[in-house]
Amino acid sequence: MSIRAAVSGALGGVPPLLPGEVDAAEYQRADGKKPWNPRPILRRDTLRQQTEQMADILAKGGIDARGDGMTLVGLVTGHPIPVPGWANLNILPLVVVPKRDQQARESEYYLSRHPKGKYARYSVITAGRRIPAFGLLGDALAALERRISKMAHDLRKLDVEVVVSALEFTRVRGDERIWDARTKRWGLPLCERDRDRYKTDEYYYHPHANLIYIPLRQFTKAHWKAILRHIRRRVRAHWRDCGRI
Repeated sequence: MSIRAAVSGALGGVPPLLPGEVDAAEYQRADGKKPWNPRPILRRDTLRQQTEQMADILAKGGIDARGDGMTLVGLVTGHPIPVPGWANLNILPLVVVPKRDQQARESEYYLSRHPKGKYARYSVITAGRRIPAFGLLGDALAALERRISKMAHDLRKLDVEVVVSALEFTRVRGDERIWDARTKRWGLPLCERDRDRYKTDEYYYHPHANLIYIPLRQFTKAHWKAILRHIRRRVRAHWRDCGRI
């Protein structure tokens, strides 16, 4: 895994295409020649549509996510293009993605200049059980953040430096099948795993954090396994070390 891929994954990757959108591989020029790279255009349109959808949902809850926009005018054609404005809410894709892109560039630069950057590792830690919609998601994220802070403090004493920590959460309906990244297969829906806890028509959030950390000195395999065991005991949650970047 490259540094850029790991950092982008830790800070949040490019959102998937919405239903009905055309993937980059399906673009063809009329003359049959090799197509240009339309991915930036697809990414921008995807973010715009997702932001519009999120703004409509927030508006129903009484939150105005739309701000003052602007109009761009072409210097050659003079054609005006209205550009909508958005409130500074990180839940909006068009707002948070530029911030994450900047964080990714800064993190990539730090790792590339770090004396031990080539030994950086990627890991994932979860907050435990999924949180139902309109539940105590904020409390779960705050608790997870405190665990990571304490864990990073402990690791520093063990000559391991946490350089990137990004909190996020996935959302799934109780009756939707869940992709298992470890087995590369679709797993059972939540409602079939625990019928008493999960309902078919409700949404659930799964808080987790993506971490990049660097061993500051060489460890034996036995010593490194002991460190990982210590981390698992310390965080009291699911922890997965994904290996070197």
